[in-house]
Amino acid sequence: MLRSSKAARLLEYFDEWLGTDTLPTSFTRDATLYPDLDPNLVPLLQQETRAFVTSVLARPEGNLKDLFTAPYTFANADLAKHYGLSGPTGSEFVQVDAPGRAGVLTQGMMLSRDKATRTSIVRRGLKIRLDVLCQLVPAPPPDVNLTLDSSGTTNLTQRERLEQHRTVPSCATCHEMMDPLGVVFEGFDAVGRVRATDEQGAAVDATSTISRTKDANGFVSNPAQLGEMLAQSEEVRACYVTKSFRFFYGRDLDSADACSLAQLTQSFKGKAYSLSELLIGLTQTDAFLYLPVRSPEAP
Repeated sequence: MLRSSKAARLLEYFDEWLGTDTLPTSFTRDATLYPDLDPNLVPLLQQETRAFVTSVLARPEGNLKDLFTAPYTFANADLAKHYGLSGPTGSEFVQVDAPGRAGVLTQGMMLSRDKATRTSIVRRGLKIRLDVLCQLVPAPPPDVNLTLDSSGTTNLTQRERLEQHRTVPSCATCHEMMDPLGVVFEGFDAVGRVRATDEQGAAVDATSTISRTKDANGFVSNPAQLGEMLAQSEEVRACYVTKSFRFFYGRDLDSADACSLAQLTQSFKGKAYSLSELLIGLTQTDAFLYLPVRSPEAP
């Protein structure tokens, strides 16, 4: 299936779900703060994720855990140089060990959320909450200032300013959902490189306590641990099935899809959460095989 010219449609799903399709417009970095970036970094990041996902899909046993926890990535010589990894010497993307990374969680998905001058803890956390957990985060009240004000707090890190931000009741409800997830990725800068200090030169603290999920709560100290928690979460597994249903069927679910969704969920579990087996399962549901019976129009 992956060798077919039509397989690009499969990869489009990951492009959209992970947000790497937005990198060409969202990835703008301050040249003073991030000098000498490879001018082709955006397509390199997109190719990284596509090569990684293709590798997972190509193995029948390639599963959701691999997607969120793999301590390796795919890179060519240019991307390896950017990341500070060794191994690749040519233009071809090959598997390379990347200790501390966690599959797609530490690839372009994360960077598509960042700002021109810094990482965005809030946006990184929001991405996980919306598209990995399928939870809703309420819109902020119309009278709330959305700018993370640093006036008078220049000695505070972004994490500390957000902690201060969450003492405001109107901000706390939403930010408690986003910030604790986003800080886990602070060991990676806004161009995807491992770092020990943040933009202000302060030591990075990526430890966090995750809450407000059904079954992925607890203390984590890095993206790899978070990936393990997410990969074992029934809430995340259900989200992945739902996202797949919506994309490949080209529509949202309705009440008539309950049996098909249950069938997909059971099949996904029975196949050890294999990504390729889920794609096959999508072709075996009632929603795929049968047209719905439509009531005759009323006179």
